[in-house]
Amino acid sequence: MGDQNDADRPVARLPPIQIEDSRLLSGISALERDHTVLPTLDEVAGTAGMSAFHFHRRFLETMGETVGDYGRRIRLQRAAAMVTRTSASLLDTAQRSGYASQEAFTRAFARQFHMPPGTLRRTAVDMSPPPRQNDRDRAALVRPDWREEGRLFGMRFHGDYSNVPRFWRLFAQRLQAHGFDLDKARAVGILHDDPGFTPPERIRYDCCIVDDGVPNHLVRAPFWRRPLQESLYARTDIRGGYDQIAMVILSICIAWLPIARKVLSETPAYEIYHAAPWNRDDWFDLTVMVPIA
Repeated sequence: MGDQNDADRPVARLPPIQIEDSRLLSGISALERDHTVLPTLDEVAGTAGMSAFHFHRRFLETMGETVGDYGRRIRLQRAAAMVTRTSASLLDTAQRSGYASQEAFTRAFARQFHMPPGTLRRTAVDMSPPPRQNDRDRAALVRPDWREEGRLFGMRFHGDYSNVPRFWRLFAQRLQAHGFDLDKARAVGILHDDPGFTPPERIRYDCCIVDDGVPNHLVRAPFWRRPLQESLYARTDIRGGYDQIAMVILSICIAWLPIARKVLSETPAYEIYHAAPWNRDDWFDLTVMVPIA
C-alpha cells in the first residue's frame, strides 16, 4: 500500500491517548477490518470521505506515521506474535498477514524487525523457558468457545496496558456525559497488540459496551462501532489484578495451544467483563477470549 508523500516522516510524534476525529476513526476501521487485506490509500481515504492527499496529511499529523506504515506495522506485529507464540507455518502466517508470497512477507518482516521470521522464531525458542507449573495450571482451565458475531460501541485508546484501568474510567465519564446508564452497560475490552512487539505508546485498546441499539446519532468521535468478531476462542476466567491477563494469555500460548494443536488467529482478543471495570482499578472479574484457529 503506497502513500502520497511517503518520505515525509513524522518526528517523535505519538498517537493521541484517544481519537476525537470521526474521519480518522473511519479510516482506521478500514485499515483494521481485515488483516489478510492491505487496502490502498485511496480506499481508506474514501471510507473517511476525504481525498487521499488530505486524509494522508491528517493521519500523519495525528498518528505520527503514514497510512502505509500503520497498515504494515499492525499486520507485521501481529505476524511476529504468531511466529514466536505459535507453531503456525511461515507461509500460513504470510497469507494471514495479507502477503501474496512467503518471500514478500519475509522481506517486509526483516525490514520491520531487522531479522527474517525464521530467525526470530529460532531466537524465541532458544530464549523461552519451558512452561512452568503455573502455566500448566492456568492452561487446565482453558476451554475452546465459538462466539457468534456481535456489535460493540466504544472508544479507541493508545498506551501501555497498565493504563487500561484509567482508560475505563475515562470511557465511563464520556458515556455518562452522553446520558448512558452505566448500571445497564455490559463492558467488553478489545486487545489488539502483543506488548512484546508493539511500543507501549502505540498499543491499541478499545473500551466498549455491548451495542444494544445505540442510536446512530451518538456514533461519532470519540465513539465508534466495533465488531465482536465471529471466531473460535480459547477462553478462561480471571478474577484479580489486571496484570494477570498478560500472564494468562502467555500461558495459553505456551501451554494450551500446543496440546490443543491450535494456533493464534488474526482476530483481536477480547475481555468480557462480569463486573463494571470503571468502578475498580485493582480487581477485575472477566473472561479472556484469545482467538485461535
